[in-house]
Amino acid sequence: MIPDNTSGTLSDENICYGALCDAKAQVSSEAKLNIRALPWTLFYTFKIILRGEIYWLAELDDISTDGFAVVDLNTMAYLQSLRQFPQLSFTAIVSSSVLSSLSRMSARQKLVLDMTVNIIGPPELADEVGEAVAKASGYLQHPVFLDPGTPYVNPHYFYSKDEDLDLRHFIGQQQETLGITHIVEGIEDALASLDAAFTPQGSRMDEEAPTLIQQHLKSTTLKSHQIVGLEYIRNREDPDLCHPRNSDLLCLISPRYLSNPRILQCGGIIADVMGLGKTLTMLSAIVCSKQETTPVESLDGMKCESLRLTKATLVVLPSTRKNLHLFPLIAKKKKKKKKDHVVYLTRLSRFLAGALDVYDFHGRSRASTRDALLRHDIVLTTYHTLAADWKGRRILQDIGWLRVVLDEAHWIRNQSTQFFKAAAGLQTNRRWCLTGTPIQNSLEDLRSLLKFLHFDPFSEAKFFDEHIVAPLRSQADDSFRNLKALLRTFCLRRGTDYLQLPPWRTDPVSVALSSEETQAYQLILDNCVAEFDRITSGKSDSKKKYSVLFTTIMKLRRLCNHGTIALPADACRSLTPSGKRRKLKKAPSTGIEDSFCEFCSSVEEDASASLTGLDTCPECYRCLVESTNLSSGSSSRALRATNSPSDTSMSPSPSVNTPLSPLSPSGLHSGHSSKLLAVADNICMSLLDTDSKSLTLTNADRVHIVEPQWNPSAEEQAIGRALRMGQTRPVTIFKYVTEKTLEKNIVDLQQKKSRLARFSLDPTADDKAVGNLDDLKFVLDPTMC
Repeated sequence: MIPDNTSGTLSDENICYGALCDAKAQVSSEAKLNIRALPWTLFYTFKIILRGEIYWLAELDDISTDGFAVVDLNTMAYLQSLRQFPQLSFTAIVSSSVLSSLSRMSARQKLVLDMTVNIIGPPELADEVGEAVAKASGYLQHPVFLDPGTPYVNPHYFYSKDEDLDLRHFIGQQQETLGITHIVEGIEDALASLDAAFTPQGSRMDEEAPTLIQQHLKSTTLKSHQIVGLEYIRNREDPDLCHPRNSDLLCLISPRYLSNPRILQCGGIIADVMGLGKTLTMLSAIVCSKQETTPVESLDGMKCESLRLTKATLVVLPSTRKNLHLFPLIAKKKKKKKKDHVVYLTRLSRFLAGALDVYDFHGRSRASTRDALLRHDIVLTTYHTLAADWKGRRILQDIGWLRVVLDEAHWIRNQSTQFFKAAAGLQTNRRWCLTGTPIQNSLEDLRSLLKFLHFDPFSEAKFFDEHIVAPLRSQADDSFRNLKALLRTFCLRRGTDYLQLPPWRTDPVSVALSSEETQAYQLILDNCVAEFDRITSGKSDSKKKYSVLFTTIMKLRRLCNHGTIALPADACRSLTPSGKRRKLKKAPSTGIEDSFCEFCSSVEEDASASLTGLDTCPECYRCLVESTNLSSGSSSRALRATNSPSDTSMSPSPSVNTPLSPLSPSGLHSGHSSKLLAVADNICMSLLDTDSKSLTLTNADRVHIVEPQWNPSAEEQAIGRALRMGQTRPVTIFKYVTEKTLEKNIVDLQQKKSRLARFSLDPTADDKAVGNLDDLKFVLDPTMC
């Protein structure tokens, strides 16, 4: 029953009361359906008609009383209980994948369709319909699909106080998904509980250490939580304090280790939320250990005779060019550095002035021998360079490091990537992961970090599933005990309460496409339909279908951003020949191994098939096709324009004489994209406030999210650059979305997924930057825009 204290009012239009799930219909052998499959069709809708005492499925535009499939007896009983309400209508929802088998059915086969049934009628009958279905032992669940514009009010749903009547945000959610909400909340609670979990049992912390470190800080002061973090790192690197705690954990979780506990490694995870200064905390620990001697005889069970030992710390970054803010170290400026690195080293001077000697192991001029790296305090490298070295000379692999630090350690969450394999092969007894998101998609993300940390036996799949994951599935009262104990042993996390953030707000900016852009947008959709029809006319190939949808989405996203203007030739790089596997062996000689995004750089053999035939990477938009027309003297990795032959009709170059837009504060040419005009105008208007800044990472108070991202965490990281410790001004976040395009669907998909369980217990959970086939279809569907 719908309570009176819910917000919202029922309109006079028909509403959906919910869906009868697990329904079926047997298709008649004489059935002949005239249905055209569009590339983005996820579900087909049929009406349910009553012929005599039997309910049948019929096509929506069929005016006859005939049907093509008979409804199963259980569902028929529910529908019979509602015959007292002639105002009701029933709609059958059938998945496109289920219906596609109809065309392959022989005359002798009996095809049974799995479906759900939406019940639709006047809002004033909601409670009566709910009671009638309940008396028939039925239960109204969330619909898997509902026509846009139809409200969804479920009389069987337990509404909380002041909850909105319309439940459209639940459409597509399965009951089993809603049933694991406690798991999501439990994992979040386990991470939040780490704030107060660190209680040092003895300490290596010298009382003068903070004062010593502060002498080297130029423009900042260690905060109290950073001093606590420093103490945590020092304790986790002391075997006398670290190993007993590790043994206690093993004994707590599995008593059979009481007599013979296994020795786990030193190190751990610093998982503070963005903005709390994880990097500065780690730098402070490096300064403290600079004067230490390390007489190490073996590393992880390996004899050191084959290794060159060093007191240097290896720090692995996503990129020294794109993410200059990620690891602000200090080193004296060195001659003959590229411009990007001069800027980078200048930024380093903000913190530790002259305290550390840093070597940049990156690019063509990087060291070719181990000896060149041994005398430094810190060696910087990137995940791409690490992977290239792992496959090549293995200089970094053949050194016994004092410490290895992975910044943005979630880059190794996929154990099949070269990034993970290269990082896991490094030799050290002190391993650290810095990441604000130790669990992104699945608990398997956490196990990947444990495997890098050599935190056995928890890094072993069987042990981890038995003692960590299995208890969560049991839903027992103490099901989170082991997970909490594990995290509290080696992970430190502090929340946003330490940031003391000023107020912030989000301003959505709706952008309308011009007539030319709208025409080009529709042309891309039409080309997608034509290509999809060509594929389905032959032997069905799911990979080819995925590729067509994927490529179409990339073209549409690019059009929403850039309009009909052609991109310059140097806007993208040629990553790999179409259909071929990426080869990183040649990366050191090219000098561009850091010019790729995380997605297109981490593609492995099995996943690379999904990129075959695509023009651009889904995240960085760089070309995935190598140019064959090379002029003399050009590189084998030539740059080319991103427009494929199929794009040329919708991407003309702007006219030189294109007039300025008279209403545009930025004064940009009207030939530029509608979205970029809106962004430029917004920034120009913000310049009226001389103290306000946008698209700068140091002290911005305005954040522009120009395009909705597949992964909401990408947007959260961008916002976190401004909403960080030290911010004193109110922050405004502008989110640009083009109207009536796939961008609106991407936003809806984000909201849909955010209401689902964000953490999976499935070790095979998809962690790619793009969605599965159903997600692609949802994003492309124009009826959902």
